[in-house]
Amino acid sequence: MRKQKVIGFILLLFSAVLISFVVVKNSKNSAPTPEVIIIPKVDSFQILINEYCQIVKLNKTNSVEKSENEMALKSILAKLKSYSDIITGSKTIVFNGVKYNLFLANMDSDQIRLHLLRPKYKSSLGNVKSHLEAQKIKPLMITNAGMFTATFEPEGLYMEENPLKKYSLDVGDQKSSFNFYLYPNGVFYIDNKNMPHIDTTREFARLQKLKKTKVKLATQSGPMLVINGRIHPAFVKGSTNYKIRSGVGIVNSKKVVFACTLDGSNFYDFAIFMKDIFNCKNALFLDGAISKMYLHDIYKEETGGQFGPVISVSRKGRK
Repeated sequence: MRKQKVIGFILLLFSAVLISFVVVKNSKNSAPTPEVIIIPKVDSFQILINEYCQIVKLNKTNSVEKSENEMALKSILAKLKSYSDIITGSKTIVFNGVKYNLFLANMDSDQIRLHLLRPKYKSSLGNVKSHLEAQKIKPLMITNAGMFTATFEPEGLYMEENPLKKYSLDVGDQKSSFNFYLYPNGVFYIDNKNMPHIDTTREFARLQKLKKTKVKLATQSGPMLVINGRIHPAFVKGSTNYKIRSGVGIVNSKKVVFACTLDGSNFYDFAIFMKDIFNCKNALFLDGAISKMYLHDIYKEETGGQFGPVISVSRKGRK
């Protein structure tokens, strides 16, 4: 048996040499074929996120090099800020093992709209898409814009550019167990100068009373994820309350990030994602397990859901 294996190996080696000889001989009679190098597509943003997660993990386990790791963390946070300031459009990334669909809207080139199709239709992502396309508007992103009642009406403040569709600010009972009332909750809005904002409900009410801001469109939800650069005080690090979650954050004065997890995440990790990965000083939770996001280029098959208010992004001046 061993002898047969040796003979088989010699025959295989001889065949390889013979094939090599034929290739070399033929190459002398033909033009050389350039070597094709396949370079895998690398997502620089995902690499930075992976580095961030690794540094945070080291900070938890290695106290000896903690100061060095903290310096590395500051460096990676600065890189993430620079990157998030310039990227726009659709993205799918993974953070702490959770997959996220994202859309980064640029206020100079993109238009954000709010939609409430009831009572004629329930606002599925597909219905809103069809509604926009009927007006020759191509949606780039569509997602649910906050919580709603059993009759698909917005829970709390809702204002769109259609003046007939307006619901009042809800400053209801803080003792309720609903996420909406996990105070502080807040309002995402765009003012008449096309500037995006997220304020706590109390701050928004104060500004409205003083007539400091004219609002073009707004949606209220809760809880706040990030408040003036701090994580919501009720969130528990390491919580096992894992659910699909969606939210919105202000990246800078011209950039808004919409995010929807495809896997379960707890509130704390979702808030950290907004705060550290996108440098959001303020971010707002929109909704939980029912949340969905349509992305025109990488997640266009997502057209389901039954929502109250829905938010969309399209390109300005482009049909």
